[in-house]
Amino acid sequence: LYCSKLETITLSSSIKEIGTESFEGCISLKSFPFAQIEKINHRSFYQSGLEEVDLSNVTDFSNASWSFRLCESLKKVILPDNVTSLANTMFWGCSSLKEINIPSTLETINDELLGACGFTEITIPSTVKYIGSNAFASNIFLETVVLPDNLESIGNSCFAYCENLSSVKLPSDLKEISDRMFFCCYSLKSIE
Repeated sequence: LYCSKLETITLSSSIKEIGTESFEGCISLKSFPFAQIEKINHRSFYQSGLEEVDLSNVTDFSNASWSFRLCESLKKVILPDNVTSLANTMFWGCSSLKEINIPSTLETINDELLGACGFTEITIPSTVKYIGSNAFASNIFLETVVLPDNLESIGNSCFAYCENLSSVKLPSDLKEISDRMFFCCYSLKSIE
């Protein structure tokens, strides 16, 4: 926790889980040996200096809220191909994050999952039925969003403060436009 000079880590092969706040605030930690890790917990790497994370072998994200929140150097995330849900606020504030694979097995995009990141475009797979509140809020570089036609629900303020979002095509079966969905989207010219 807040070991600001920690740069490298070597793990024994028996370690499969990263506990709560284990590497929080380790701003000099640029990489981590994730290959053997199966579970990540709350705030595990919050405000760390990680630049790329490969979470391909992680099977349990149930308690991973805030796990990479405010990792401002994080540029790339690789998620497991079979994940169905991720914890709330996992990547909020990763302002350099421009590359993430959203698996075709994902069913929900939880609250604040990818807010305040560095994306310019996002395509949501057709398996996603629900997008949570503030899921993409404050993505100031976001210009294009492709939503699947079978999306059932979009939470409040989902795209709030996406200042460069210019056009959106909403799913044909969507029943409600939620509160503040496009709040302060100053560049928004077209909604279909």
